[in-house]
Amino acid sequence: MSTGAPTIRCRQFKLPKRGNATEEYEDAVAVDSRQGRFAIADGATESSFSALWARLLVEEFVRTPAAEPGRWEAWLPAVQQRWAAAVNKPNGNAASWYVETKIQQGAFAAFLGLVLDEPRRWLGRGRYKRWRAFAIGDSCLFHVREGRLLTAVPITRSTDFDNTPCLVGSNIAPSKALRKKEVRQEGEWLPHDRLYLMTDALAQWFLKECETRKLPWHVLDALLSAPAPDAAFASFIEERRSTHRLRNDDVTLLTVCL
Repeated sequence: MSTGAPTIRCRQFKLPKRGNATEEYEDAVAVDSRQGRFAIADGATESSFSALWARLLVEEFVRTPAAEPGRWEAWLPAVQQRWAAAVNKPNGNAASWYVETKIQQGAFAAFLGLVLDEPRRWLGRGRYKRWRAFAIGDSCLFHVREGRLLTAVPITRSTDFDNTPCLVGSNIAPSKALRKKEVRQEGEWLPHDRLYLMTDALAQWFLKECETRKLPWHVLDALLSAPAPDAAFASFIEERRSTHRLRNDDVTLLTVCL
């Protein structure tokens, strides 16, 4: 029986809306495989500086051990301060009243964080990890084992996506109200399981496929083994946008496997 530490493999894919340049992409993804921390965020287009806000959120989560479910007050204020410093940075020109108003309103993003704990015991021939996830909004985590979808969080039906998801704000105090919005989930992760983190457009497609008894993870796994995975992912997304099976939105996919 091998006692070596499990190896975590992950791959991320990112694509802006059709018609947008790469720099207009407003999602964000961050990974620290050694610490077992992963995060994605979806910046709200309706708010200003949301791409920056999404990026700061995921970066802080993966590098901050205090970033745990129910402990927003331990790490969110630091992110909010960095966002405020960045958007208010003097550039020699006075900001327009419109920009000032947008800064006061703040930026918003859906957020999903995943933590893999250390293995706790042996099970058969493999070690398992406990995973913990928490989300605010409509970015989703899907846990697949041996060809079966075990868990979908925080949304479980494709019809539950709408235009008014709960969001994390750059100017909102990390209070009990924010904690009430989050959805928490945990589970056990066995060798060869896969965890898929994805923003809302792709997550809705994924659930629609499941609801018609299809196996969308097989499609995603094929992209991972393609000779040029990024090009294959772009082609996959464009084909589904063209046939109206996928909303035209920024797309982020992060796959994590043991």
